[in-house]
Amino acid sequence: MSSSIFYGAAALTALVTFFVHVIAGGRAFVRPFQEVDMDPNLKWLAYYSWHIASLVIALIALAFWAAWAWPIRSHYAMVATSVTVALVVLAMAVSVKGELRWRAFPGIPLFSVISLLGLVGIVGELM
Repeated sequence: MSSSIFYGAAALTALVTFFVHVIAGGRAFVRPFQEVDMDPNLKWLAYYSWHIASLVIALIALAFWAAWAWPIRSHYAMVATSVTVALVVLAMAVSVKGELRWRAFPGIPLFSVISLLGLVGIVGELM
């Protein structure tokens, strides 16, 4: 089976993750967070960080899509896979540090699936 199939699946999963982040996350986190009474600098920094995450997820989807569409660009998938693995590790570390359930971070299962698809694609290329 071609590695590009896995890159295409990773791109689609990343796109779904982007929409979950923007739509569901916007409703569950951004809107309520904007109502919190706190230092405006911190509030707007968090808002800015939210949008950075949106851009990163979109770029991950784009990198996997490019690796799927043009197999010569498979190194894009390697970078995107590395980023998603790092995001899973970061979310797990934050959940441990904050003494939170890992299920409180939707990025953990979503980025884990993307990471797995990317890794299977990379291993498939090496074989």
